[in-house]
Formats: sequence, structure tokens, C-alpha cells
Amino acid sequence: MQQRFYAGIDAGSTVCELVAIDEAGEQVAAIKFDTGERNFLSAIQEARRSHPGSWSLAVEEGELAQWIADVLRDQVERLVVCDPKRNVWIARDPAKRDRVDAKKLAQLLKGGYLTEVYHSADPARVEFKRAVQHYHDLTRSQAGLKRRIKSRLRSSGAIPRGLGVFGVSGRETFITPMSSPTSQHLIRHLFELLDQSVRTQEKARRLMVALGRAFTEVGRFQEVPGIGPVWACTFSAYIQTPHRFRSKRQLWRYCRLAITNRQSNGELLGRQRLDRSGVGVLKALSYQAFCSAQKSDNEFHRHFEESLARTKDRTHARLSTQRKILTVLWTMWRRNEPYRPGGAQEQPIQMNGAEAR
Repeated sequence: MQQRFYAGIDAGSTVCELVAIDEAGEQVAAIKFDTGERNFLSAIQEARRSHPGSWSLAVEEGELAQWIADVLRDQVERLVVCDPKRNVWIARDPAKRDRVDAKKLAQLLKGGYLTEVYHSADPARVEFKRAVQHYHDLTRSQAGLKRRIKSRLRSSGAIPRGLGVFGVSGRETFITPMSSPTSQHLIRHLFELLDQSVRTQEKARRLMVALGRAFTEVGRFQEVPGIGPVWACTFSAYIQTPHRFRSKRQLWRYCRLAITNRQSNGELLGRQRLDRSGVGVLKALSYQAFCSAQKSDNEFHRHFEESLARTKDRTHARLSTQRKILTVLWTMWRRNEPYRPGGAQEQPIQMNGAEAR
């Protein structure tokens, strides 16, 4: 019978530490190396040569996680990218050291205490997700730039309202009255940055949509009321595979729409609220799709009205409708079916997947 080994990597931008333990929990390897693909491969191969057997490897989610997973996935029997927010034993230790953290990661892996973060092994999926993330990063940057522009205008005594100020003609009505030439130059610089940001964002959108055409579910998602090309690409890129969730409630949690219900000995700890873990952009997707769907007669609009009449609570009805939108998208994809309003998407389905965040 093959002996099993469990390794953890504490990955830094310049230096990494690999620590491995055996089934008895005894340390069998501790390797420090400079960050780099060749060094990653050398470290794990050196450890495996010294201790033949079945190897499992854990690394915490971060900027390097996808790259490390791509490099080392074929070098071990099991590779786990885990959620560092759940690893309190590592994160909150006042005596943190890279080697100690790597060993703790190996021990948590051996004990089965890690919460896995899903990373696709499909290069096309990985690149698609990067393109979608890039688009949303630019969107957030653009929103921040608009806030800076409005703040700068207010500091000069101008009070802009709405989005008209960002248009070519609208901005001049605020800039021209400024008495200070310096203030005019500074605000024009910000508007130049905004114009460049808009052009770059549009290029990113076109790239995202073009890459999305390779995935059949993206086209089907756009048949759903409230879902356009951007949100169809977003759902596909972030979820990556519908089979990672065993139930719709796990999907809701990933999309920040699940209810936290912390209890101790049957007693509630605090009031119920939405769980903040998960991906915020997917919650935004469900909200924007909800708003768009309310503009016409469709199953989501009717679901909201029915839920509102039953609960007399607009927030409860809205959240219920957002969850329904996500459930319909997920079920369509899982069953490889087109959109059928009020159809099979709402029927129970057999769950056999495993959740990974």
C-alpha cells in the first residue's frame, strides 16, 4: 500500500516554503526556494524522490494560486487551493513564519479541515475568467474616477447631479465657470483619464464577449430576461462549471445571497443577515438582472409581485427573485437545456457534485 504524504506551500512573491508530513504527522521535508516555475517543479520532485508515495498538496488562495495550480497540478495526486479566511490557525497566530505556516497548511490538509477554492484546469476557462475580471476591474476603476471628478467639482463650489456631468457638453458647463485656470486644468486631466478609461473598458468588453462565444451556455443565458452579454459572460466565467455545487443554496452562498444563521446550542447568535462570503459581482449580476426584468412582463417580474403580495416585504421579495434568477441560470447550464419560462428549471434535480468555493 502506498504511503501518503501531505505538503503545504507558503507562497510569496520572492521566496516560498514547502513543508511535508507523513501519515503519522511527522515532518519529512522542508524546502525553501525562490519563486519560479522551475523551482516549484524542482522542490516537489525532490520531495517525491526522497519519499515515494501518494502526495497531496495545499496552497492558499491568492495572486499566485492559479499559476501554482497550473504548474503543479500534474505533479501530485491531489492539489487543493484553499480559502485563507477559513484558516484561522494560520492567519491569527502572532508568531507567524513561512515554514510554520506551510507545516500548518499540510496538517490541515491531512486532517481534512481545508475549505477548497475551485480552480479550473481548462486553460480556455482560466483565460476567459481573467478577461471577465479585467472588464469588471476597469468598471470599478471607472466608477472611482467618476467619484473623484464629482468630489473635485464640489471642492470648487460646483454641485454636479446625475451622469450628465460626464458628457462632453455637460462637463463644460461646470469647468468654464471656474475662476482658477489651475483648477480647470486639473479637472480636465481627470476627464481625459475618464475618456481613456471608457475606451479601454469598451475594448475589454469586446474581448470578453468574443471569448465568451466559445462557451455554448453564454448564448443560452442571454435568452433569460434581464441577462445581456456582459452578465452572461460573468456568470459563466465565475461559476466555471455548474457541477461544483451540490445544491442551489450553495450557489446562493457563493453569490452572497445566503442567510447566515449562526447558532450555539440551539440559540441564535445575533440577527440573521446575508452572508458576506462569496463573489460580490455575482450578487450585483442578480440585482441588475432583477432591475432589468422588472421593465417587462416575464416570470421574474411575476415572481417578485407574487412574493411581495405574500410577504409584504419588498426586500424579501427582491432577494427571492434574485435567487430565482441565479437558480434558473445554474439549472439551465447543469442540464444543458435552453431557457423555458416557468418550465423544467424549477423542477427538483438530482445532486451529485461537490461544492468548492
